[in-house]
Amino acid sequence: MPQQRELPVPVTLADGVRFSAVCDDRQRGCLLAVHFYFPHSAENAAAAALLTDLLTASSADFPAPGAVTAQLDSLYAADFSASLTVSGDTADLSFTATWLDDAYALHGEAVTAEVLRLVTGCLRRPHRSAAQPDAFNEAQFDICLANLLDDLEGAVNNKRTYALQQAAALAFAGEPAAVPPAGTPEAARALTPQSVYRKWQEILQTAPADLIAVMPAEKPEILQAARAIFADLPRSVQPVQFDAPGARRDTPARQTEVMPVSQTRLVMTYKYDSMDRQTLTLLTAMLTDTGSSLLFANVREKARLCYDCSAFSTSAKHALTVECGIRAADAQAAEEKIAEQIRLLAAGEWDAALPALCITQAESNAAASLDTAGGIAVWLAAAHRLGETRTPAAYYADARRISAETLTEAAKRLRLDAVYLLLGSAGEEGDAAWE
Repeated sequence: MPQQRELPVPVTLADGVRFSAVCDDRQRGCLLAVHFYFPHSAENAAAAALLTDLLTASSADFPAPGAVTAQLDSLYAADFSASLTVSGDTADLSFTATWLDDAYALHGEAVTAEVLRLVTGCLRRPHRSAAQPDAFNEAQFDICLANLLDDLEGAVNNKRTYALQQAAALAFAGEPAAVPPAGTPEAARALTPQSVYRKWQEILQTAPADLIAVMPAEKPEILQAARAIFADLPRSVQPVQFDAPGARRDTPARQTEVMPVSQTRLVMTYKYDSMDRQTLTLLTAMLTDTGSSLLFANVREKARLCYDCSAFSTSAKHALTVECGIRAADAQAAEEKIAEQIRLLAAGEWDAALPALCITQAESNAAASLDTAGGIAVWLAAAHRLGETRTPAAYYADARRISAETLTEAAKRLRLDAVYLLLGSAGEEGDAAWE
């Protein structure tokens, strides 16, 4: 993102629809990202996960198998993809198109116009059933549903992901955040071509939306295409709330699940009543982001209690999560050592240079990311969700002003809320390499 620019002021395209554009002459390609926000639930998640495949695999304009991919390949390897993520209790269904700017096309091809036509077609003219216009094409639906069920039912095979999902279910029991991002196999099996098509029309008409364009120079046609996505739609926006603190417990919830796996996974969720988001981010970095951070230096390197150990924060849920891979026999010792690192934060017992080191690392990572169109779009989307108006440079400059006292007082608010243990019962592997 050009350093001299402020964050762009969004333009309102329709009720609840914002469009932001960044012109960056370092770019050689263009990007258009479309984010739809709606309540996260098991049913919504499964339908939205299916839509990431259905709406990018074919359309009324390109109904044949592989036709969308072939068209993209013909446009200098242009790409159109979708993803589903969760922010607190709110789902983010996003579609992203990238392509080479027309100025670099070998024979003067109108790459931008063709990609935009494909994108608007996929979103507004999906591949529908020949017999039922209010349903997705049955054959394409069956393929995408089979793919989704394979992913959902196979999720247990990635033990880290599985442990994190189970830990979230424990920490946020009874709340939308307890539902896996893509829903459950049971919810997916209940979907039909009609129900998912209705859900897509509901999203188009009611979901708040953020559209972000990144390009080398002004391209009015991208704004026109953004408008076309919502043209003639009856909009009745259903507001979403990104800040959704989870209920806090007086006594931590605990769950142990035994599986015949070689490595035990431990996940500890801390919650807090209130904290500045930037302070939370810095505390999390002090735990995990550099070789001097507390979890790496003390739990892994000095105590030798884990194979890996990291932390991440979820400001929307007022939570900080620590997760690690350990030997089964070290479960209690690892939990105690991790809890000790939180106490060290609260007591101010850390190297005075650590916060600045973490900020420098974050600045370096951000600078590398913001050299790309994708990185710029991700930053802007997050800024919109969080109500952030500062440029990256201003954000990190303010982070350097956070005092040691502020950090310690914030760390005192962290309370252990849930502990999930995926206990391995198949013996340990990799110890020799680790030692």
